[in-house]
Amino acid sequence: MSEKTKQKIIDGARKSLIKEGHRLSTIKVIAGYAGVNHGLVHHYFGSKEDLMVALIESQAQQVLELLFSDNPDWLEDLSQKRRPKGLAKMKQRELAQFMSSRMDQFFSAYDDFAKIHIEFLAMSAEMPKVSKKLKEILRKHRKILGLIFNNSNPGFTTLLLASLTGILLHYRLDPKIAIKEARALLREKLFDYQL
Repeated sequence: MSEKTKQKIIDGARKSLIKEGHRLSTIKVIAGYAGVNHGLVHHYFGSKEDLMVALIESQAQQVLELLFSDNPDWLEDLSQKRRPKGLAKMKQRELAQFMSSRMDQFFSAYDDFAKIHIEFLAMSAEMPKVSKKLKEILRKHRKILGLIFNNSNPGFTTLLLASLTGILLHYRLDPKIAIKEARALLREKLFDYQL
């Protein structure tokens, strides 16, 4: 029961952030979205900041699980800082196709991805634990990209993650941007350069 209730509260926090923004998402408002008594939010998470840290962890894990849903064992290897054997055996063209399909999944993962990230960034200026968790997640994702591409250059992984996230944020704010062209250029300039 407790894990189910915790997840219900995390889901309520996500819904509240999307609809209300982080400033209006008080413990009581989040509890309303979760359909629980606000005392339970305090019981399970202690504070709004700790709840937001749990939400960031949950969101990051969900995105990784979605991206590696076809290869869950790869995600396990990557999480253990190992390059998956199946990935290492891929030829250049196969890796390019794999990354292209993951990019498609990344861009279709959540319609509200941009809103959530904007809220997380805004909270990070006010909540030190949120800032610390975001940095930790971004570092983890850069390491995963480095393992996928077998590239230890931190500049490459930073540029790749920032490009993917930036394109997605712009697209969610303005769906009329040249998204296909931007993604093609990213593949051509970064992926193909590396592969």
